[in-house]
Amino acid sequence: MCKINLVSCNMWSFRRRYLFLLTGVLIGLAVLYFARDHQPVLPSQERVKGHHDQPIKDIVPVIPLREETYKLINDEIQNTELIDDSLQNKDQHLDVELKTIEISVPKGEEVHKQDTSEIDYGAHIQHDPEVDRPVSNATESTAKKHETNSITYVVRKDNSTGKYKQQQLHTHGKPNHIGNLNSTQPKVRIFHVEQGSGGLDDDDLQQGVQDRSQGSPSFWRRVDEYCNIPNKPVVGEEGRVPSGDYHLHSVHMVMRHGDRTPMGEIKFPWLKWNPKWKCDLQEASKKQSFSQLADFIAAASAGPSSGEAPSPKVAIYLQRLPVGAESRACARAQLTPQGWMQQILLGQHMREAYSGVLFPKTATWRDPVVPVQVHSTINARTQQSAFAFMYGLLPDLQYQDGARIQRVWNINFCRGIKCSCPSLSELGDVKDKIQGKQRRDYESLKEVHKEIKNILMPSLSKKEQKLYKLPGVSELQEIFFAALCHNKSLPCRGPECVTVDHFNSIVKGMDDVAEELRASEDSPHIQYGRLYMHPFLSVVSGDMKNAGNKTTKPPQFNLFSGHDLTILALLDALGLPDHRWPYYASHVVFELWTDRFFQHYVRILYNGEDQTKHVRFCRARVNKDGLCPLPYFLSFIKQDNMQYFKTNSYAESCQLQFKDLG
Repeated sequence: MCKINLVSCNMWSFRRRYLFLLTGVLIGLAVLYFARDHQPVLPSQERVKGHHDQPIKDIVPVIPLREETYKLINDEIQNTELIDDSLQNKDQHLDVELKTIEISVPKGEEVHKQDTSEIDYGAHIQHDPEVDRPVSNATESTAKKHETNSITYVVRKDNSTGKYKQQQLHTHGKPNHIGNLNSTQPKVRIFHVEQGSGGLDDDDLQQGVQDRSQGSPSFWRRVDEYCNIPNKPVVGEEGRVPSGDYHLHSVHMVMRHGDRTPMGEIKFPWLKWNPKWKCDLQEASKKQSFSQLADFIAAASAGPSSGEAPSPKVAIYLQRLPVGAESRACARAQLTPQGWMQQILLGQHMREAYSGVLFPKTATWRDPVVPVQVHSTINARTQQSAFAFMYGLLPDLQYQDGARIQRVWNINFCRGIKCSCPSLSELGDVKDKIQGKQRRDYESLKEVHKEIKNILMPSLSKKEQKLYKLPGVSELQEIFFAALCHNKSLPCRGPECVTVDHFNSIVKGMDDVAEELRASEDSPHIQYGRLYMHPFLSVVSGDMKNAGNKTTKPPQFNLFSGHDLTILALLDALGLPDHRWPYYASHVVFELWTDRFFQHYVRILYNGEDQTKHVRFCRARVNKDGLCPLPYFLSFIKQDNMQYFKTNSYAESCQLQFKDLG
């Protein structure tokens, strides 16, 4: 037949060879597939089910460490019960406080432990198969960076069974199988995961956690400072002066509320990133470093007797604490368990600093006279922060003590006629206009905002562009800080993610702009701070002036629970040089002291550090012990601050025109 129809014969031969070739390719692909995903499982190498069957020993090699670390990394994890995605009884898992440790196993060498910190359960283990040499924490920033594939796991203890369970969170790149334990071993990273308020839950498993190996050490120090994780006692110089020849009379303290959920959000229908915030105090109290919340709940939840109506003097936000299943989901700008705990610890610090000096060591909220006065703005988060602080400050706090909180409408704590200041509204508008323009025009902020927009937003129609807009850099800073403060990952769209380098550029740019806005003593920010906080500073100076007058003697400890804007304006008024966004539970403290000659002095601290010599009315005026004579503060309020505005009084300054500044 081929002789009769040569063309048809050639076509048939070609098709036959093509079919043989295609069959061979398919068989080869099948062999590769089964070689990759169906390797024989050795008894000592049980695998994590459902996730590329990654061998445990490839993730946590047998390594010679000191006894407790060896036990935790090797024995406990390798003897774990391996499970798949369908974790059962998640609420029973215990996440406890961790320290950071980095270990790597170089080829043919023993492991080198880089950190002597102990570790505990609940660790995230990241498998970096390409790391082949130890990198210490101290030299990590200068070490060669590796492009690695990685798999992140969570290891937990189930209280109901006492067993340890392991689950893969997410995979970066392709899984890497290492069957020979004598070859180069992966680096093991154990991250500090107890930064949020309630450990890890379903949302964490879906959203992922932030890898702290990204970014510079200085960046993470800044994040830790802002987040102010309440896992250790607060420290500071309050209540202590170099010499013992002084007596403390009174304290006025202004603080920012504790950790809260973000006000803004990034919510696009094409993004899966939607972090959930947990506000159930009862659930959070199960965590080791938050265990004090259980006692706080018991004390503060003791409400009215059965059938008795709640006291109208107790704020609605305090009549029922966020406890129980219906309280687990947070609203926007809501105080988190982390925020409650920050204020409890801050109150305990102030009790240690001032107990036995301002009030007896045995003082409680049940005493007939309590020398403490508490003020708060009307927001839920500030009143709840004040209440948590009160619990830490004095024992025996009860539900009805919420009535002690005096609510103020204005975040500068002005009262009465002094709140009427037309110039402030105009000056505030000018200040905000200049600030907004400078942020928009700042080159690095423009660039990083554009990069983040390209990552998170696809090409949109004109109609869609009106519906979906990326928040500005200020909102992005707030949203991303909130995510990192709770150990949540930054957002991604597909394989592209916002990185910590993007966020670092935002933080650095915002810090630079804030400093530039205050470079001149005549800048709108400085003018606004000096005028805006004048009523409050007048109250503080008046209380100090009357401290020796028994008939008008004010309470000895005065708390003002406010906001970041309160702290920033106060710092501008005082002339303190820190213009960064105040961290959660930031606080400015005014102390009144007298010496043995009955001379009065003021001492001012910011976040536990003595700043008196930097305050504008105390520069080059402090004595040998770093205290500022009170008359300089009184003179600043009576005349110097208003002379700055070229007026003779606050009322006169409030009639000035500031339009030309813009």
